Amino acid sequence: MSPKPNARTIRTRRQIHDALLALAEDHDVASINVHQVTRAAGLNRTTFYLHYSDIDALIHAVIDELMERLNEGGQQLLSRAGEPDDEWQETFFRTIGEHRNLFLSLFRSTRQDLIVGRLLEVHRDWFTARWRQLGHDDPDDGVPIETRATFAAYGVHGLTVDWLERGLPEPPETVCAWAMDLGTRLVNRA
Repeated sequence: MSPKPNARTIRTRRQIHDALLALAEDHDVASINVHQVTRAAGLNRTTFYLHYSDIDALIHAVIDELMERLNEGGQQLLSRAGEPDDEWQETFFRTIGEHRNLFLSLFRSTRQDLIVGRLLEVHRDWFTARWRQLGHDDPDDGVPIETRATFAAYGVHGLTVDWLERGLPEPPETVCAWAMDLGTRLVNRA
C-alpha cells in the first residue's frame, strides 16, 4: 500500500490534471505531450516525472478521476429504490458536458480504448444491477439481462457522443432523461 499523498503532492497533481484538461479543450488528447502540460501547469519536467512516468500515465490518472466522478452518480442512483434523480445527472452527464472536448477527443482518438471500454462496462454493470433490483432479471423473450444491458450501454454511449458532437444543445437533465427512458423501454420489452 502506498503512503497517503501530502497536501503539496495533491496540489501539484491537481495543477498537472488541470493543465491536461485545459489543453484538451483545444487539442486532440493524442497530440498532447509532457512539455505542453508542464508549461501549462507552470511546472518543470522533473516535477512532472516525480508524479507520472509519462503522458499516458497522466491521461490514465485523469480518466480514473473522471470515471470516479461519473460512477458516483450511478452508484448513488442504484442505491435508491425510486426513479432517477438529479444526482445521476449531476455526476454523469454534467461531468461529460463540463469536459466536452476532452471526451470527444478521447472518443475519436487512438486512445479511445482508455475510456470507451470502461464507460461501456460501467453502464452495462449499472443497467444489469438496476434491472435486477427492479425484478427484471429473467426476461420472457430469452435475451439475457446482461445482453440487454450491453445493448443499453452502447446506446448510452451513442447518445452521449451524439450529444457532444451536436455541441450540447440540450441540458444534461434532458439527455439523462432520454437515456433512462430508453433503458426503461428496453427492459420493459422483456
